[in-house]
Amino acid sequence: MVHYTLHQQTNDIHTLKPHLDTYQALYNTLPETVTADAGYGSEENYQYLEQKGVTGYVKYSTFDKAEQTYKRRRRKSSSEDFNKESLHYNEQEDFYVCPMGQRIEKAELEFGLHALAHNLHKKAA
Repeated sequence: MVHYTLHQQTNDIHTLKPHLDTYQALYNTLPETVTADAGYGSEENYQYLEQKGVTGYVKYSTFDKAEQTYKRRRRKSSSEDFNKESLHYNEQEDFYVCPMGQRIEKAELEFGLHALAHNLHKKAA
């Protein structure tokens, strides 16, 4: 079931309780579970859900930072595309593939991806 409410507050943290209150007033019950984004994540809201017996799937407000899943605010340089973590790894044949589609052996990674990236960019130009 979907339920929505409109609030004059710019911060979601303070709207979860009134939202669930209107739900309860309309349907004479509370949902078994609530799913909400990190904007609703606060200790106060977690306690409220627990007191009401509602299972909450609500990220805490610093979840993305703690898990390092946040988006970078700065523009990344093209050499960052060549970081080992950014490369596709072919597990079956034990090699990496760079963003330009070139096969990279593990020995080349040890030599240094930045030098490799520089050479590949020169070849492409």
